Amino acid sequence: VEGAIGGVFTCVLAAVAIGFLFGNLITPQLTVNFIPLIIIGVCDAVLSIVGDLSFSLIKRTIGIKDYSNLFPGHGGMLDRFDSTLFAVPSVIVYLAFVGIL
Repeated sequence: VEGAIGGVFTCVLAAVAIGFLFGNLITPQLTVNFIPLIIIGVCDAVLSIVGDLSFSLIKRTIGIKDYSNLFPGHGGMLDRFDSTLFAVPSVIVYLAFVGIL
């Protein structure tokens, strides 16, 4: 539970820090609304956790430990990307909904 809370906090902090960096240091004429960045950070973190847990559930249901032998003991190549398979599409949909994309 502590890792999940820390992950959500860190993801929100990273989104706000990137917004601050682009809004104040790189392009000062850009005004950044931090509310959508906080929403993206929370949604991204939660959906990353859901993606990781769902692929772990699939592996447990099938009865395999690793998706491949490329990274022995690390779950295979798909374990490197399972959290992003849920998070990235949802962030793209959110950005399109807000009107950024």
